[in-house]
Amino acid sequence: GVFVYAEDIRSPFNCGSIFRTAEAMGAEKVLISPMCIDPNHPKALRSGMGCIETIGFERKSIPELEKFARENELPIFVLETGGSDIEEFEFPQRGICIIGSEELGVSPQALNAASYGRVSIPMKGLKASLNVGVAYGILMQAWVRKLTEKDS
Repeated sequence: GVFVYAEDIRSPFNCGSIFRTAEAMGAEKVLISPMCIDPNHPKALRSGMGCIETIGFERKSIPELEKFARENELPIFVLETGGSDIEEFEFPQRGICIIGSEELGVSPQALNAASYGRVSIPMKGLKASLNVGVAYGILMQAWVRKLTEKDS
């Protein structure tokens, strides 16, 4: 019941990294936007280390994502600046996290779809910017940790 929606990720290396992290942290599936790079790109396959073939993916528009979420009773939240601190965010037991491109972040349409809220990673540096694959890894570690704490 844990999904990621990668919106408009253009770098094949980042795409592969997202799949690798999703698989390593136990996500069910990776959902990708229509403008996301093809996960079967040779560089994505290389950085994905076989996880793209293992975990699988579906390409969906935001309206299709919202329909999928409704049908499966999955809350949608977004990883983006201006949200709740990742340490204080109440992660859902099951859900979909939307992550966006490094250059543009998530689209306004994706922000509107995120009815469960917005989570952010606090940063201290001048740039206050992380690679999307790294940011997703931090998010997934926090989400899995919170799920494990709830199960204990």
